[in-house]
Amino acid sequence: MKKERAIIIKDLRLRKARNELRTLLNLWFNDQWASIREAGPKFSKNVQDKCSDLEIMFENSICYCGSCGTSTLDMAYVPTIPSTNEWDVPNPYAIYTHEWVCVECNSKRIYISELRKKLLSEMTLMDIEEFLDKLSSGVGLSRSGWKCHGYEESERILFEMEISKETQDKFLELCGYYDGYCDCEILLNASRHLLK
Repeated sequence: MKKERAIIIKDLRLRKARNELRTLLNLWFNDQWASIREAGPKFSKNVQDKCSDLEIMFENSICYCGSCGTSTLDMAYVPTIPSTNEWDVPNPYAIYTHEWVCVECNSKRIYISELRKKLLSEMTLMDIEEFLDKLSSGVGLSRSGWKCHGYEESERILFEMEISKETQDKFLELCGYYDGYCDCEILLNASRHLLK
């Protein structure tokens, strides 16, 4: 499939049948994988390659959400489009893949994508780089661990950069989506996603 689409089942009996089928497929996959792991190095390279192919096929199947891992919700197919930079030039290192995600994760993905577009119309990638540089010098390690107090340092830096409060809120919400729930987590988790 090349286009995004959702498969939504409204009939409760069909949902139950779908979920039971997914459970059976998951159990079959786990059983096959366990038997291969028990056999260990006895298998040839050809069999190991087939096992890797099986794992990739299962991960890309409609049996569970590639984002949250649930297997009981309706799913949406999302073809991954290579990311672009601020000049809309395709990233040559982007991987062309596809994935099934639950409709809830897909809604969140769409919301975050639009939030990111709005944010990049108000802040440039250079602003984000400047922010991360200032944050990395302001937050550091001490003997007791990270000196971090929520978004205190981030808010101070964004205020000094004369970023509006509305834009700050969007930026920190985007950081939270990328597991940046405080100053140090922005540096550790969110920074690599913010600069894509």
